Amino acid sequence: MPAFAPALSTTRPDTHVSASQTRRRILVVDDDSAVLEILAEVLERIEADVETCSDPEEALRRFEGETFDVVISDERMPKMTGSEMLRRLRGLSPRTPTILLTGFASRRQRDAAYEKSGVFCYVAKPFDTDDLLGTVREALRAADTVR
Repeated sequence: MPAFAPALSTTRPDTHVSASQTRRRILVVDDDSAVLEILAEVLERIEADVETCSDPEEALRRFEGETFDVVISDERMPKMTGSEMLRRLRGLSPRTPTILLTGFASRRQRDAAYEKSGVFCYVAKPFDTDDLLGTVREALRAADTVR
């Protein structure tokens, strides 16, 4: 997936700030702390505020009082799968685009994730960082169209 969108820019405090100019909020959920670090570092390239969470139940609790523009989740985690968490998230925030990551990619799993949890996109690990950034940019544009 090509990264064809320009990086989002920050704004100066003395200018009018529209929804499309503010820093975007991305929540990344993965039980592997190394993956969380890598994703946070990669996503900072698009000047987003990235929050990480290693527990899918905690991620759902965050949505009760906070908003995020995109959620990226690993599929295989203790307590709950990523697709189950994203399905439940859909009930709390139906317009938030979600991206499901997994190292265990199969066509059947991908199709089930799309059907059950309504994910925006399914990305197989290991992922190409430029492709992932392109996918996140597309998800952010999709989030803008439903606001």
